[in-house]
Amino acid sequence: MILRIVWLFLALNLWGFCECKVISCGGFIKSFAKIDLTKIQVKLLTTEGNLKYETECNPNNGYFMIPIYNKGVYVFKIFAPHGWIFAPESIRIDVNGIDDVCTKGEDINFSLHGFTVSGKVKSGEEVGPSQFHLGLYSSNGTLVSETVTSAGGDYEFKAPPGEYIVSTVRSEECVERGSVSVQVIDTPVTVKEDIKISGHSVSITVNKEDGSAFANIDVSLTSDVQLQFNELPQHYTRPSITQKDGQWVYTIKTNSDGTTQICLPPGKYSAQPSYKKESVQFSFSPSQAPIVMKSESQKISFRVSGFSTHGKVNVNKLPISGATILVNNSPRTESNEQGSYQLDEIKEGTYAITAKKKHYEFDTVTVELSSSNPVIPDITAKKVEVCGTVEIDGVIPHDSFVEFANEAANKHFQVLLDAEGHFCELVPLGTYTITPSHELPYVTPKAYKADLTASPKLDVRFTQFKANVEAELVCLDECKDLVIELHNTERKLLEIPAKQTFKFSELSPDSYILKLRGGSNLCWENEEIKFTIHSSDVKGLKFKQQGYAVQISSTHPASSKWESESNKAIHGSVELKPGENRFCVPSVGNYKISFASCHEFDVKSPFSLTVPMSSPIALNAQRAKLTASVKVSKVEKDRKLSIQLKNPDGSTTSIENSSIKDSTYLFTFYVDHKHSGNDFELIPQSDTYLFAPETSSFKFNGECDINVASFKAEVGKFITGKISTPLSGVQVKASLKSDPTKILTSETDANGKYSIGPVWNEKDYAIEVEKEGYKFFPQEDGFNFKVVKLSQLKINFLDSQTKKPLPEVLVSLSGANDYRSNNIIDSSGSINYIGLPPGEYFIRPILQEYKFEDNLIAIKIKEGETESVTLFGERYAYSVFGKVIHLAGQPISSVRVDAVSQECGNIQEEDTTDATGLYRIRGLKPECTYRVRPKLEKESIWRAFPQYYEVKTEKADKTDINFKLFGFAESLEVFGTTHFEGVEMPQTLRVTLSKKLETVQEAVLHSPSTVFFFQNMSIDFQDYTVALDPSEISKYKFEAEPVTFNANTSFIAVKLHIRAQRKAADVEVSKSSYFGMALIVLITLAFFNQSKIKPVVEQIVMNVQDLVLANINRNQPTSEQELLRRRRSKRT
Repeated sequence: MILRIVWLFLALNLWGFCECKVISCGGFIKSFAKIDLTKIQVKLLTTEGNLKYETECNPNNGYFMIPIYNKGVYVFKIFAPHGWIFAPESIRIDVNGIDDVCTKGEDINFSLHGFTVSGKVKSGEEVGPSQFHLGLYSSNGTLVSETVTSAGGDYEFKAPPGEYIVSTVRSEECVERGSVSVQVIDTPVTVKEDIKISGHSVSITVNKEDGSAFANIDVSLTSDVQLQFNELPQHYTRPSITQKDGQWVYTIKTNSDGTTQICLPPGKYSAQPSYKKESVQFSFSPSQAPIVMKSESQKISFRVSGFSTHGKVNVNKLPISGATILVNNSPRTESNEQGSYQLDEIKEGTYAITAKKKHYEFDTVTVELSSSNPVIPDITAKKVEVCGTVEIDGVIPHDSFVEFANEAANKHFQVLLDAEGHFCELVPLGTYTITPSHELPYVTPKAYKADLTASPKLDVRFTQFKANVEAELVCLDECKDLVIELHNTERKLLEIPAKQTFKFSELSPDSYILKLRGGSNLCWENEEIKFTIHSSDVKGLKFKQQGYAVQISSTHPASSKWESESNKAIHGSVELKPGENRFCVPSVGNYKISFASCHEFDVKSPFSLTVPMSSPIALNAQRAKLTASVKVSKVEKDRKLSIQLKNPDGSTTSIENSSIKDSTYLFTFYVDHKHSGNDFELIPQSDTYLFAPETSSFKFNGECDINVASFKAEVGKFITGKISTPLSGVQVKASLKSDPTKILTSETDANGKYSIGPVWNEKDYAIEVEKEGYKFFPQEDGFNFKVVKLSQLKINFLDSQTKKPLPEVLVSLSGANDYRSNNIIDSSGSINYIGLPPGEYFIRPILQEYKFEDNLIAIKIKEGETESVTLFGERYAYSVFGKVIHLAGQPISSVRVDAVSQECGNIQEEDTTDATGLYRIRGLKPECTYRVRPKLEKESIWRAFPQYYEVKTEKADKTDINFKLFGFAESLEVFGTTHFEGVEMPQTLRVTLSKKLETVQEAVLHSPSTVFFFQNMSIDFQDYTVALDPSEISKYKFEAEPVTFNANTSFIAVKLHIRAQRKAADVEVSKSSYFGMALIVLITLAFFNQSKIKPVVEQIVMNVQDLVLANINRNQPTSEQELLRRRRSKRT
């Protein structure tokens, strides 16, 4: 039995490292026209542009397939004759073996988009200019494409089949021949008739000072020659023509982007812009520009150099004179009687303009002044000043103020008084009510209304009965440690020790509150007394004790009852709510408290307490009660039901029914509050019933639930059927129509019959049957099937030298009806295709480091017949083997190692190191020199020694091409944090860093800081341990799991979880500990019986490899493969 467990353990671990490294990527070359597909190649390139693989496509349907031996980012690029346009030209794919298009079996397609249209532009009889704009238009005038000429006037378009016109309609040149007709059918087109130009354009740009466009500017060009402007490009405007002082003047306007164009022959010209708007005059730089036209286009630009403008200052639309105008914080001028001002010599830009005058505060106008926007918005006063005095006898109280209220704007604010009672404040425009604060004696007027809508107010003025209050304190017993506080409506005025009678004197008219503080275990008729002083003294106020307080805090609600142990007549009840609860009992003594709840608390009911209480009682809920139900059509005692509760840790608990009511089984159970927020799953179980739903999940929120889940149970049914011609071993799959992921399986017996169940309703399921080499036809009922045997194609692969089977060949089969299939051959070296439709097929075998007699083999398949093909492979390429390790000798996994040969066309191969640091680079061609090196990122801290090997490949594998990696970071820093679970942090705490049980550094934490550092450590790839100092553990009775790390990087973060030590009775040995001890025993037994184990392990490895290859042949990743992939990713 022990040896069987060892075999299983070793097999599972071997399975975790078995994987196939070949991924097939395929697709089609698609074309709208009949083209020669043999002229097309698809190449696989690295991201650096190095060639990895190249292939031709199926000459009949354009199918191609490329094998990927190493995951990574690749570029698939199509190569076709010049003039053939494919879209896309290349495709970049991250082949990760998980969700990329290749792994998912999706096609990579390239589509023929069109062909090139090429020709030439000439300038007269000479070669044409470069950067000359041309357009390709459809026959209905729609622009299809644009291009510019290269040096010499050559041009080229890309276009699908159709009739087109190559035109200079959108050109900026004067043209003699401006368009040529062409027709694209199924080949590239060379345009025979050249396009000719006879003049060139002048582009004129006028900008504002900020560089933005200036539209509608008149630009005048003068010349000694009269021009006709007969040949104008489209979108050019014919200029207005006048004569002045014996010269011809041609005037044009700039458009919305500040530009204009005119077509001019060779000669001398002069250009001058001009613009005037209302009272604003603009000037330009330069004022005019000479133009000398030769055989090329020209560009001229003008810019606004300056202008003048004006503005106004007002308050509520009334002018303000004598205000100083500040521009960008510098005074420039003053406003006149009408509130106006003028600014000269303004350049375009953004300005902050405001005004300054005593008793006023103005808005700042931020305006962007430009040639198109020279207007300055009005500067308005946003605040005016109000000043006044509060006159009273004696000293003005500290922090006294007047309150301003603007009800229309719903604004309230306060202004402090100075020692003489004066106040001044700049306030927003409006009507305000000004009221002195309550700290001040009663004054008149009580409030002042000030109109501050258009001018300041500087003369507001306020100019200036006290009572006694008596009260008493009535206690059941002696009252101690009580305090009386006197408050007005805004704050506490004073406090005094409580006595049987007490008095407050000299209180001003106001509303007050007396508050009784202290004695939290006493109950009072009222603890606050409100009263108001008008014009007389206040008497007769009284605080009276009712009893004694009982305080209970509860985490959850409960019903509670209490009674006096000495007098049963004294009793009562109270509903406890979550949180603090307080109720009163009439006298001192001992009381019995009981409570009832759906929660289980840490305090048992009933319990006793003594009043008065020394401290509150705390009730902490430990577990909550939950109930699930299962309803059956009829209760039968011989049919048993139970429910499995799946806990968050994956363990299960069986729940038996607690009662039966109205054909419903009730299941009551309790869940510990420590699982609050976790998910649970309820799974009903029975040998005879089916349940709806099958499971029910719930998130435990820490509360009780009388029906956390409900199920219905019924006796199940069975699905039965047969194969008309008895055939055993047929796999039968029943999938639920409403949820195809729910599948039941079975297999036919010797009579061709099957049975599946129990199920709710057999008609809810769709039945599928399958057996290799056979095709099945369902009958009308969907449960019975007829069977027909299918045709087959068998392909065998042999080594040309040894004549032994060749495993791991990637075979691509494509043909009739766009059929294609990519599979990897298992150790048998053969594959069998069953049920191929009749037609011609092409076989393309691929095996890294091998070549076959023919790269593409054609074969015809006939219906109902079996064809057999044997293909021989000859080895032509070889491998490099090596290892990547740390300087300290530890292996490094997941390092990419490249081999690139520049002398053989930049071909590149690569591999990634496994968990042991080993790699193998396949496919290296003989007589080629490769540079082999680890591929390290620029920002990596690692460097390789040696940096690379120069390896010349011969007809044999190369071994021991090893690398050592070392970090170039100078030192390692460790950042640590401490987390205290259920215990308080002491004032100081010592943490140690040790290597090989020797302390190398110490850190002392001082409360409340919970972080620590270890610095200036060497990156030596050794293991270090961070832990609490042993003296701290014994001193504070703490425990904390040490944290171990390897010093292989420049920064490490660790966290110590610190909790109180558990008592010996609280320590449990987990199931995983027992399993770990058992596993150690098993491995020990295996070590001392190696000679017995070795043959068995070898057989396990062979079986696992066969199973992996069989799965890959189906070209469909299974859930087990995905699980293994995840396990491997976790190890790396």
